Amino acid sequence: MEGLSKFYFSLYRFTLLPEDKILMPINNKGNVIRGALGDGLKSIVCVNRALRLCQGCALAPSCCYSLIFSPSNLVDIKRIRTTQRGFVIKPPLDKTEVYNTSKPLVFDLVLIGSHGASLPWFIVALSRIGNRGIGINKGKFWIEDIEAWDAKDFVSIYDRNSRMVENRAFVLRADDLTQKMDQNLRELTITFLTPTRIKYNESGLKGGSSVVKDPEFHHIIRRLIDRLNALSILYCGGSLDIDNKMVISDAMGIEKKASELSWYHRTRKSSTSLDRQGGKAIHHQSGFVGKITFRGNLLSFLPFLLLGQYIHIGEDTTFGHGWYRVEF
Repeated sequence: MEGLSKFYFSLYRFTLLPEDKILMPINNKGNVIRGALGDGLKSIVCVNRALRLCQGCALAPSCCYSLIFSPSNLVDIKRIRTTQRGFVIKPPLDKTEVYNTSKPLVFDLVLIGSHGASLPWFIVALSRIGNRGIGINKGKFWIEDIEAWDAKDFVSIYDRNSRMVENRAFVLRADDLTQKMDQNLRELTITFLTPTRIKYNESGLKGGSSVVKDPEFHHIIRRLIDRLNALSILYCGGSLDIDNKMVISDAMGIEKKASELSWYHRTRKSSTSLDRQGGKAIHHQSGFVGKITFRGNLLSFLPFLLLGQYIHIGEDTTFGHGWYRVEF
């Protein structure tokens, strides 16, 4: 789709081989991986650890940790000054609690646009975590493999013996995902794999947003457009060339045929925001999971939906939330 031509991303797969075993929670593996990556990188590069928040550090504008995990004010656009991170973690979806030498821990990492240059920092962070341990038991591991997705297969770019990574760009765009689209597409199902939390402001008034628990098609498209556009401005060199109002108007005409959703309750303690007593703030990560089937003239929306499978939708995408798959 021409209007999405600016947007690009890379997808990498990490295989972590435990020295003995790694104990992980059943459901929120994304939280554990995201937290470990942030802590690992911060332990290497932070020179002002007395400060709990990056916003108070004079080095934040040039610090790799801040730019990756706590970016702010990257562009002078009011509505995106609370900057979306340029990466997404796609955690294991299995219910495994014990990973060992016969069952390594595998997760995917999406890097958006220019944020692809941060891959070495994620690898450095993982190397540090490997020595310190991850999971409930702080199980140690080494990086067994790193693979990159070339739109057809995962290709290994890592030599475990030398610990060298192949310096080769793997860039994906909307056209790579839509080459075999069914021109007669009239029905599809979106399966939400991890808790998805989106909001909609029907009134348009300040503070009028509310959490949507059983979304219509236009709710999903609105949030996808907003996220794609913000990420494109921040990391892909400019905004999307699309008519937002027309796309949303068309999305209003798509029928919801069936909905099989359930609400998943989850909270976490934030390491980057404080409550009124100065402690770690409680952050809500609750959201819906399950399937929704839509019917209508869906072809024009497919590029947005297919990209959304990688960038996720809604809140806490860096933890793996808002992950869905499109099924035909």
